[in-house]
Amino acid sequence: MTPTNQWVIKQMKDVFNQVVLVNEIGSESIVLEREALDKRLLPHYGKELHLSELLLVHLYEVMQQENHYQVYVLADEENGQWQLVGFIKNGSLMHSYVVKEVI
Repeated sequence: MTPTNQWVIKQMKDVFNQVVLVNEIGSESIVLEREALDKRLLPHYGKELHLSELLLVHLYEVMQQENHYQVYVLADEENGQWQLVGFIKNGSLMHSYVVKEVI
């Protein structure tokens, strides 16, 4: 199991109170321009964030029973530095935080 998968499993437990197995996690990473992000899935302070123009978006998804859970990481496309982490349940942003340390 990769350190990232371990992190996702811990986040699912801490934020959503869901126990997941590594084989239940789907993932993808894509590069997007900042303006292409879905503003509904950013925190209310999203306009105040100083996100990079090009972002590497890491998305981790788990479907359990009737619920669809997603954890996303917005990272600088050039250096990979994490900038924002968000948690979505059934299409609604539930929690997010700005990354202040190098991860």
